[in-house]
Amino acid sequence: MLVADSVSDAYFTLLSESQVIVTVNPPSWEGDHRLWEALTSGALVVVDKASGWDNGFGLVDGWNCAFYDMWDEGSLRDVMREYIFGGEEGMRKAKEIGERGKIWAKGQRGAQRIGYILDKVGIV
Repeated sequence: MLVADSVSDAYFTLLSESQVIVTVNPPSWEGDHRLWEALTSGALVVVDKASGWDNGFGLVDGWNCAFYDMWDEGSLRDVMREYIFGGEEGMRKAKEIGERGKIWAKGQRGAQRIGYILDKVGIV
């Protein structure tokens, strides 16, 4: 089994220079650290709805990220059309959403997310 014991500086440079980052999770997967890395970059993060992050975890479509439906072939294209190919206005909105995503992600902690989940399932 291959296990990475470090992350290259080139990866962090790429994150910091990105304007748009699209994340996708297989339907049987429940998220991963790449979403958080993407959000902290300040880029517009486009998140697939299959990840479950559109169900009350604090990510809001058009506010701190953009959601697309991986099962709808036109959904990702529609998001790209609105923000990336939407001229100056689209890119301005994308930048604002990316900045709000970065601020939101910086305020998140694992304990907060776990508390939220425990509260939702009635354990706390």
